[in-house]
Amino acid sequence: MRNTAKVLTAVLTLALFLCPLTGRPQERPVKVAPGDLVTDYHGVKVANPYRALENLKSSGTQEWAAAQAAYTRRQFDRLPGRKALLDRITALDAERSAVITSLSVTPTGQWFYLKRSGGCSHVREIPVS
Repeated sequence: MRNTAKVLTAVLTLALFLCPLTGRPQERPVKVAPGDLVTDYHGVKVANPYRALENLKSSGTQEWAAAQAAYTRRQFDRLPGRKALLDRITALDAERSAVITSLSVTPTGQWFYLKRSGGCSHVREIPVS
């Protein structure tokens, strides 16, 4: 599956670079206005104009992140052949066997492991009886 992910990444990256060659007007990502924050680290002043984006609860940061996500989704959705490729990867992922990792033991002696079944995007913690 790791090779499949590498191939998918390469194909999508190549497609993103080739999309500007289609002659369509190019949409630009949303820009954020840089701030004027300067931090002093032991006498060395370092400009950090995008520090405000570190505040994830800020409405400005949330709006910018949502706009970036929407822009990215539009770029991916317009890639030719993307749906067919995604369907094929999903089918291959569903056929793979389960992966079991991370055996752990609690202080009370209970054993657990993590299991990811084929086609699932999350792991489950399974107690060992």
